[in-house]
Amino acid sequence: MVPGLVVTALVAVFGIFFAMQARSMGAPFIFVIFGIGFTIVAVSAFISTAAGIAQGSERDSSLDEDAEPAVLYRPDTTPNEREFAPQQTRECAYCGTRVVDGENRCPNCGAGV
Repeated sequence: MVPGLVVTALVAVFGIFFAMQARSMGAPFIFVIFGIGFTIVAVSAFISTAAGIAQGSERDSSLDEDAEPAVLYRPDTTPNEREFAPQQTRECAYCGTRVVDGENRCPNCGAGV
């Protein structure tokens, strides 16, 4: 957790530096506000990290060993045999395109088969 304190402190210092440089260069005021907001977020993260260290919570909650693994979606049905069966085809009498059995019209010319 100590590296978290160092990182958040560096981010806060960068935010202050950014705001001061934006102001001194005459950049639009939105850049100064961005630097101040950046600093506020970094300071709140620093305080949160310091409070966590003070309470003794050094364990990372994202690595909870007691948590159950995620359940992946597995469909209950298996693909039916028709999907893998070879399809019977015939040719359209008008254009010669192959038409799968069960279709009433040619996919190419639209003629009834």
